Amino acid sequence: MRTVREFTLLAGETLALWVRAFPRLGFWFCVGYLIRTAGLLISLAIGPSNLLLSTLAFIVGEVGFIAGLLLMLHSARGELWSPQRLAGAERAGVPATVFDRDSATTTLLLALGPFLAVYSVWGMVEDRVAALFHGNVQAFGLDAAAWSVSFSYWPLYAAIAGVALALRLLLSKALGQRDGWWQAPVLLLEGIWVFASFFVLTHLGRQGLEWLTTRAFWVGAENAWYAFADTLPDIALIGPFAGWTMPQLAQESWGWFWSTFLPGLSMTLFLPLVWLALTAVVHGWREFRAADVLSGTPAARVTGRTLPRWAEWATDDLRHKYLPVISALRLILAAGPRFLGAYLVLATLLRVGQEWLNWALAMVVGELPINQAVAYGYVRDFLSAFLGMTLLAALYLAAFDRGIAETTKLPWREPRRARRAVSAGSA
Repeated sequence: MRTVREFTLLAGETLALWVRAFPRLGFWFCVGYLIRTAGLLISLAIGPSNLLLSTLAFIVGEVGFIAGLLLMLHSARGELWSPQRLAGAERAGVPATVFDRDSATTTLLLALGPFLAVYSVWGMVEDRVAALFHGNVQAFGLDAAAWSVSFSYWPLYAAIAGVALALRLLLSKALGQRDGWWQAPVLLLEGIWVFASFFVLTHLGRQGLEWLTTRAFWVGAENAWYAFADTLPDIALIGPFAGWTMPQLAQESWGWFWSTFLPGLSMTLFLPLVWLALTAVVHGWREFRAADVLSGTPAARVTGRTLPRWAEWATDDLRHKYLPVISALRLILAAGPRFLGAYLVLATLLRVGQEWLNWALAMVVGELPINQAVAYGYVRDFLSAFLGMTLLAALYLAAFDRGIAETTKLPWREPRRARRAVSAGSA
């Protein structure tokens, strides 16, 4: 019963926050989605006539979409109850940076790289490349040589990543920690190098995995498992496995474990936790203030000495942008297992609900002529993503708010009306 109450409380807070922040969440989602769609269409229009420009158009569109998601989360800071309630009060266990009001530019500089990394590691880059492949097929047919993007071009993407990183380092050094929209070129270069590099790493990683599964030790392990399955008694199973025998179930479990269980575990368990950690980073859950991070002084503050210049340069992004995401995971643990279970279930329901909505919109219209079907596909994808992503953003924000409350022992179950009064008084 307590678990059910936990679920209903988090669901209610998510819906309430979604309603209050909907104009801002919806606006930034639409901006990001518009940039992504424009980048894809421009890439298709350029085609293979200029692979560099068509690739950059696609990457810039994806970077713009991720920046829009980040700004969705950043724009709803005023709806977070716990940081406002704790302002000026005892707040043990919560970094002081949570109470800083970093600008959108500073937040983008610190969090865009990790957002793009998560976007890439969890296969969403592959989804977008698949969408571009689909568009290329519609525009140019099955001739891959006429496409605007292909995994066979990975050396080009590696070169783009290297050049973008070098330019970003030079421009970052020139601009320093000055805030403002003149940092936009740095943001663009950051997004290009991270996205392009993970594009290459994803492709090479897939090739490496294919190579690994053909090695003798892997084939030997697979054969050993099948041999073990053959030794099991030939007993017919009942219940959900009716019609199967124990050896059959054991044999099928090998492929199921690698192709279904691990990817499913990654999507339903690890990805929602990482998105929550990223939300915490966006709202200041860092060990150092943004000004310290951008000026490169955190190591000196902690150790009393600076790192060697080569070590500081080589580990700059790791220390200042990616490690804070890992440290933010402790926020999740503070809320306890019931909250964690409710959060994961709700995140899964919203993600699956987005897929179901897309399917339902397709079923409502039925079959259409090819040109109309393509156009309606864009509309259907937008509607389902708009509703799904804004609700997921509200869930991440509500869960972060709850994590702060649990860490500091704030009475989270205080009536929502009282919390809104606190937020209104602090605004």
